Amino acid sequence: MRTFLPILALLLTGPILTGQAPSPSPRPGSSPTLSENPKVETGASQDLRPAGKNPPPPATAPAKGGEPSLRLAEILQIQGVRKNRLEGIGIVTGLKGTGDGTVAARQALVNYLARRGMRVRTDAVASGNIALVRVEAELPPFAHHGTNLDVLVSSIGEATSLRGGTLLTTELRDAYGNEVYALAGGPLIIGGFQAKGSNAKVTRNHPTVASIPSGGICEPTVEDLDPEILNERGELCFTVRKHSFETTRRAVQAINEYLLSKNIGFAKMTDKNLITLSLDPSSKDEDALNRVVADIFKIRITPAPTGRVVLDEKTGTIILGENVRISPCIVQVADLTIQVTEDEYVSQPLPGISEGTTEKVTRTTIDVIVKGDKPKKIGGGGSLRDLLESLQSLGIDGQKMITVLQRLHEAGYLHAELVVK
Repeated sequence: MRTFLPILALLLTGPILTGQAPSPSPRPGSSPTLSENPKVETGASQDLRPAGKNPPPPATAPAKGGEPSLRLAEILQIQGVRKNRLEGIGIVTGLKGTGDGTVAARQALVNYLARRGMRVRTDAVASGNIALVRVEAELPPFAHHGTNLDVLVSSIGEATSLRGGTLLTTELRDAYGNEVYALAGGPLIIGGFQAKGSNAKVTRNHPTVASIPSGGICEPTVEDLDPEILNERGELCFTVRKHSFETTRRAVQAINEYLLSKNIGFAKMTDKNLITLSLDPSSKDEDALNRVVADIFKIRITPAPTGRVVLDEKTGTIILGENVRISPCIVQVADLTIQVTEDEYVSQPLPGISEGTTEKVTRTTIDVIVKGDKPKKIGGGGSLRDLLESLQSLGIDGQKMITVLQRLHEAGYLHAELVVK
């Protein structure tokens, strides 16, 4: 029997350049730099400013190969209007010998059957085809009775795979377990698999985590969770999903152009993540307020360029934005493998020794293998393609690249927002 324990070693040495690095020359066909005062696209509106006053600079500029023009609905959200997390404990049935044999799983099934008039002992329940799972869903704001929810199911016992299983009807409650806000159930969809034989096993992704699209249905109690749009001071506040002073400034300018055209109030930038609107009393009734919010969300601006890297360690997915940059540094990646080999052989007594016995003996051998290329220079402020080519030249892909990007970010050489799922 052989056991391999792969360990990733990463060496960062840099920066290798001193002083201020020269700006890289633009590539042919590369995207032009956004101007200082880009322009917003808000449609035709009446200019109510006094004569002789110069108009303010436009909020955004037309995007040409850079950041796309987005609706404010994709950038802003109303403060206090948020999702709520629901969760519950359920039972998955229909598994083919990959279920949960714990006492908790069998007791949960006994309780489920008892609620339906069936009396069964815990030791009489087969455990190979059931699994005790945690069920969760996100309740969107302004949900109503009958709204469908996507459900996530994960094993909390000994189940090795949920493939082919069906979630029994499960109550979903708030974090305090007080109210039932939704019911979940249905066949599972998983993104991984597991196959094994007598001496080998292959696992891809996570077969113990599954989803049920539209597998949850809201109960009437969700009507009690409708949030208030205006705060206690009667203001309408928006938070910015993309935290950037420049993006918030452009949004405020575009909103003010709309409010001035309607003569219904003004907006101000409280901080880089908050926009506050002071509206006229005539715009605060429910119908008028809904129209104002709908009109604001239809306004389009070009957000300030940002760099973002999203890493999903479950599936090995890596998403890098166009504005991700790496400072000059030296990277070395080495594979340190510890190989443990156990060989069994038979020890017999020497001829002529009658008191000896034949025994089976295990001999253990441990080998340490280190493989790695020479250190290589990467970075220099190039494009996304340059970054990927630099990392791939080191033979880095999949889980290794996720680890390298995390270490580069920790060391301060990866200039982007890092999001780990």
